[in-house]
Amino acid sequence: MEWAFWISIAVNLAFPPMLFFARNWLKARIEKSVQHGFDEKIEKLRSELRKNEERFKKELQDTEAEIAMLRSAAIGRQAARQSILDKRRIEAVERVWAAFVALAPFYPVAAMMSRFNIDSASKQAYEAENVRKIFDTVSGMVKIEQINNTSARTEQPFISDLAWAYFSVYQTTVILSYMTAKALATGIGDVDKLIKFDRANQMLKTALPHHEKLIDEHGFACHFFLLEELESNLLSALKTSLEGAALDRESVDRAAKIIRMSKEARVTSDTGAPQDISS
Repeated sequence: MEWAFWISIAVNLAFPPMLFFARNWLKARIEKSVQHGFDEKIEKLRSELRKNEERFKKELQDTEAEIAMLRSAAIGRQAARQSILDKRRIEAVERVWAAFVALAPFYPVAAMMSRFNIDSASKQAYEAENVRKIFDTVSGMVKIEQINNTSARTEQPFISDLAWAYFSVYQTTVILSYMTAKALATGIGDVDKLIKFDRANQMLKTALPHHEKLIDEHGFACHFFLLEELESNLLSALKTSLEGAALDRESVDRAAKIIRMSKEARVTSDTGAPQDISS
């Protein structure tokens, strides 16, 4: 039985160290297993993050490329549209100037009409046929169909408001002289009731405000002498239109007022005479 005693002692002595080593071994094993699993998950997560990062970079590059393409297309369309507008503006300036040149036959009529006192001429034309023949000859210098060649209304949106205003004033002024000669040729007694000279005077004073005193003193008689300055202003405004320069607010407002008055100056009284000479 003595060996059993020693075995018992040996077991009792060996068990605590064995338990200690077993526990440490098991702990190390568990920690290693947990660490391995954790490392695998970390590596998997890193792999997914790398894939996501690459995918995100690719999507970002694709998006940037798409934005660049859209920007390029937008800029291209804008440039194309601007090119079309520039071309149309040039065409409008050419056509307005061509319409101005077509007004040349009206210029000598305006020059001759500036020599007459309209009130006196109106009374004489009403009474004397030979006077009416004089004005028939003057108005005959222009063929009525030539008025159609001076139309430029479709070009108005493509030139500056000020350019259109000066063109309208010039056109209205010379055609008003023609209409006056035509009216006197028919022997109408009171031409000033048919043709609104006061509206034409106001139109010219708005277009050329520094000549207000001259226009107030001489009225229709001085209209012809203002044509050269109107032509110069028109040419300058057309050049500004070609450059695409914007007008200041004051010029825009003045142009609108001039255009409105030029339209009013074309309107006659209710006598059956033409109500509008188209621009």
